[in-house]
Amino acid sequence: MSTKTIIVDGNEVKTDKEMLIDAIKDIGIKVPSLCHHPDLKPWAVCRLCIVDVDGKIVTSCNTQVREGMKILTHSERILDERKMNLKLILANHPFACESCIRNGYCELQKLAEEMNVKKEEIQGETRNLKSDYSSLSIVREPNKCILCNRCVEACDKQHISILEYNGRGFKTIIGPAFDNILSNTPCVSCGQCALHCPVAAITERNQTREVMHAVNDPTKHVVVQIAPAIRVSVGESLGLEPGTVLTEKLVTALKMLGFDAVLDTSTGADLTTMEEAHEFIERLKNNEKERLPLITSCCPGWVNYCEFFQHDFIKNMSTCKSPHMMLGALIKTYYAKEKNIDPKNIVVVSIMPCTAKKNECNRVEMKNDLMRNVDYVLTTRELASMLKMTGIKVDQLQESAFDNPIETASSAGVMFGATGGVAESVLRTAGFMLTGKKLKKLEFESLRGMKGIKIAEADLDGKKIRVAIVHGLGRTDDLLKQIKSGEVKVDLIEVMACYGGCIGGGGQPIPTTKELIQKRMDAIYKIDDNSELRTSYENPNIQSAYYKFLKEPGSDISHKYLHTRYFTRDPYNP
Repeated sequence: MSTKTIIVDGNEVKTDKEMLIDAIKDIGIKVPSLCHHPDLKPWAVCRLCIVDVDGKIVTSCNTQVREGMKILTHSERILDERKMNLKLILANHPFACESCIRNGYCELQKLAEEMNVKKEEIQGETRNLKSDYSSLSIVREPNKCILCNRCVEACDKQHISILEYNGRGFKTIIGPAFDNILSNTPCVSCGQCALHCPVAAITERNQTREVMHAVNDPTKHVVVQIAPAIRVSVGESLGLEPGTVLTEKLVTALKMLGFDAVLDTSTGADLTTMEEAHEFIERLKNNEKERLPLITSCCPGWVNYCEFFQHDFIKNMSTCKSPHMMLGALIKTYYAKEKNIDPKNIVVVSIMPCTAKKNECNRVEMKNDLMRNVDYVLTTRELASMLKMTGIKVDQLQESAFDNPIETASSAGVMFGATGGVAESVLRTAGFMLTGKKLKKLEFESLRGMKGIKIAEADLDGKKIRVAIVHGLGRTDDLLKQIKSGEVKVDLIEVMACYGGCIGGGGQPIPTTKELIQKRMDAIYKIDDNSELRTSYENPNIQSAYYKFLKEPGSDISHKYLHTRYFTRDPYNP
């Protein structure tokens, strides 16, 4: 992009930014905004980012940089108008900050402080709208909505588009069409709406109270598992640098919270790798053209999307449960037997970067022996709130090991947290299953990174495998159209509903941006670089679980506890 010269507050500035708001921020001046998000299209509805350009007031988020522009960012007129716009937003917003789930990291609250708006100065009629608790994953509180449009744009970007403006004028609300509830829509529970909301109008369904009730029940043995993405992201909510790895310190913290045992979902990812690699090889050997390419099934947001909108590809889906569901099933069978605990007294809690996991653990297929594989799912944000509430300073704790007999995880399992990681883990193990030898090179760099759709050829010591990696459901829709038309031919597809994979999940710390996702991703691959155990098939705990209980990948007992099925669902009659 060409460099342009502009005048900002009397100073000559050279910039290569396209939008004015970015050019101004680039020189160290913060422009307030509530509707603007760096990863979404600009909408210019909050009117807080106004600046003076050549004597005219414009919104900087959707104004393109032009050569020779003269900009005033904080003239008296601009500051007064910004303040008035903020007061108008606050006039119809509930002043209940102390009890709000976003207290302390609410963008509206922060701007009110920065712009010195201390109290409700404009009074008038207020809305009294019903909250929507119908979803198992997402809660809508329209009284808190500031009509910024971020959730609408995030949902549209996923090609789901269930959120829109309803009504006119003062009666305008954002929600499903015809004032519907979320459970009556094809919402896939990805949570990108909640991740991008600047206030608390859309949040995850909070289950911390139910979990702590179980923890304090002396008759229950409560096992908590932490997903790969948690270790590199929860620190952000605790004031630590993005990408800080807290794995073993989190074990200590969770024990201090009262959990009886702490396990690593990366171990479940190793199990998923074994089953999925076996399934992939079987389809290849049997030349099951109707069921190839095999599409990964770790992401419940993608599973929901496929069941609603991509019926032709259901047959291509791997039948493997997601890692935390596999580990949950193993906890209530193999772990329970090894520990001599009645599985009916075990409560499994998963700490996930994902809101769709809350929906997933309630699926009827995620039960064995009349017991749910996983009982509760908490997001990264919910874990952070529990740690803050109890005053536990994770970074100051000693490190602890995960609990046996399934305490070990490979770094291949950890890579499940980043886009491309599932496919790379599966290929490492599939290579061994095909050749009987460890691959000479374990890294598949062509599968890594933030590019939206990646097509690559993986060499498994002579066996060529065509792989597609995609993250974001809008891009997934685009890729599957190319697969259908024959434009793209691959053997394996990894799909993640959220941008960057699980590390950009709907339950992750707010804010989550491309830059923060990249830092989390770098931390995950650094774990792999420094690991001595880099393949799932070499994990001794997985080997023991197969020897003592599961027999072998793809066995009858493996299929009973570790595999699932899918259904076509009508998006107009969920």
